Amino acid sequence: MNFVKRAMLYVTRKRGKSILLLVILLIMSSFVLTGLAIGKASENTQEDLRKALGGEFQVNVSYSEDNPYFKTEPVDDGIIMYSEMPITQKVISSIMNVPGIESNDATSELLLSVDDVDFIPGNIPIENAFKSMANTMIVGNSQNNSYFTSGQIKLIEGKHIGGTDSHVAIISKELAIRNGLSIGNTLTLQSDNSVDVKIIGLFEMKSDDSILAQVTSYDKLKNKIFFDLNTLQQLSPDRTAGFDTVTFKATDPAELERIMEQVKNLSDIDWKAFSLSADNQTYMQAAAPLEKLNGLVVTMLIVTVVVSAIILSLILTMWAKNRIHETGVLLAVGIGKASILGQYFVEVLLIAVLAFGFSFFTSNIIANDVCNGLLQKNTQNTVQNEISSDDNKVTAAVPEGAGGTDALAQTPKAESIHVSVDIDSLIQLCFIGFAVIILSVGISGATIMRLKPREILSKMS
Repeated sequence: MNFVKRAMLYVTRKRGKSILLLVILLIMSSFVLTGLAIGKASENTQEDLRKALGGEFQVNVSYSEDNPYFKTEPVDDGIIMYSEMPITQKVISSIMNVPGIESNDATSELLLSVDDVDFIPGNIPIENAFKSMANTMIVGNSQNNSYFTSGQIKLIEGKHIGGTDSHVAIISKELAIRNGLSIGNTLTLQSDNSVDVKIIGLFEMKSDDSILAQVTSYDKLKNKIFFDLNTLQQLSPDRTAGFDTVTFKATDPAELERIMEQVKNLSDIDWKAFSLSADNQTYMQAAAPLEKLNGLVVTMLIVTVVVSAIILSLILTMWAKNRIHETGVLLAVGIGKASILGQYFVEVLLIAVLAFGFSFFTSNIIANDVCNGLLQKNTQNTVQNEISSDDNKVTAAVPEGAGGTDALAQTPKAESIHVSVDIDSLIQLCFIGFAVIILSVGISGATIMRLKPREILSKMS
């Protein structure tokens, strides 16, 4: 009779031991399989977050003495600072050729006079000379602009400013109503020259100004005017038209360092004029609870596997000592130690196969509750830490549009994860389980197998 058949007969004959071992293996395998499923679900969720949020880095014009193109010019009320080498479309195109960059948001801000426009007043008094001025924004593509992508403002009429548009503008619906303007009307912007721009879109703010907001009329978001780069070139024809800041969005935040390194090595960009900085704070805030969850899952798996191996080894060792008589008989009839050890392994393996199969269903039942309970706890801890950190930062005034702790609450986070046990996780469980069983059977069998037949017979007597 071969060892497989002997193992099957032993398992069916010793029903009490078999059922006890089945329960123990079922509990162990359920914990391991739950951990594997949660880990995989967490990784998938992080990948989805990376795709949804992306990672960002900024290229800024350097306004410091280290920039050889930095210039200052005296004017009536002070000085004007500018760079002779702004971020041009050529620079942007060169960076966009680096693999892994999804889009860009190119902007510059400029305080300009606007003819015949009655701006919405702020709550900080200003001189009469500034009442006809607005803090305008030059954009490469308004659809990618952070004001619109963050949801702070929304285009409700008309269309966005595109990269090829010229002499066009977007203003707020409230400013348009106040001045009797609509899409198709023109505004006159003034700098070195006067340039007419056509209104092609109207936006509205997501929420009204904060009561605590202290802001001048020219800094109010409802007074902001978005216009194109070609208009800027005509407003100041003696200077090179370009942007002060360009934010590039990477498809995967995990690739941000690699992308930035490649951007730094672009030979056709004079980096003396610009600075480069990373911004993946939004992704880090959203992914923090998931990373903590991953740490807990790894710890749980390690502890479960180690404890399982110890418990299983102890149980099998005790049972092996009670089988000295059986072992001695088998050795006496000429059955080798390897065959006897193989029988012990198959006995546990037969029960383990059933336990692994049942754990597929038990893990599916408990995995979601365990995972989302841990995730909710980690998310609460993360938000509390962020709020505590934010409360420690004391500011003199709350700027318009700033949300304080509300901004933290609006940061996208994975509030729940759907966990399902799949075949891949079950296969991983089998590999881990078989390794634990081989180790445990080896340890338990070694106490008997190292004895010679005569020593076994003497222990039997």
